[in-house]
Amino acid sequence: MKNIIKSIMMIITIIILISCNKDETGNGNLKIHFENTFKDSTISNVPTIETSNHEVLTISTVKYTISNIVLTNYDGSTLTCPGDYLIDEPSNTDIELSDIPFGNYTNIKFKVQSLLFEGTFTSPTVTDIPFTIDNNNYSEVSLTLLPTKAYVRSNITPGIHMNTELSKSIEGVSLTNINLNIITTNTPTMFSVEHIHNDQN
Repeated sequence: MKNIIKSIMMIITIIILISCNKDETGNGNLKIHFENTFKDSTISNVPTIETSNHEVLTISTVKYTISNIVLTNYDGSTLTCPGDYLIDEPSNTDIELSDIPFGNYTNIKFKVQSLLFEGTFTSPTVTDIPFTIDNNNYSEVSLTLLPTKAYVRSNITPGIHMNTELSKSIEGVSLTNINLNIITTNTPTMFSVEHIHNDQN
């Protein structure tokens, strides 16, 4: 019963947001937060991690560049947001976009470049060996924002909370023999939309 009431309240909130703002025109802001994780645990909370190849690693650096962000509105129109944004764990994990036309955004697309992933690892044959993944190949990511949508309004700055699951980048890769082609293929699978905040300013 509680779930039904919660669902009804969510539907009512969405209807109110759409009906109250459907004629509003102008530009607003949108925020994107990237939470970097490894096997569903935040990087800062996991000192050592075992990979699928039984390599135990300690992460010291996580950086990547997000560029060419494209937002799709509910009516199918798209907005390209130029610029390069460095995500640098833990000091800089947020992007704020401005001059976004009011709308109900249903999809986000972007490119990832310059993935830098460093640390040390131990395996059955080596101990505390440094590793560096420095991949400058472009990967394109496309994610749906449905069913929630990101509502850009004069009084709403939506916050898109992304999860970047770094373990997926090295799936099938041995740190003793790093294959950047596999990492380029894996990179889009790292990203997912956890949730969206449409709280009023």
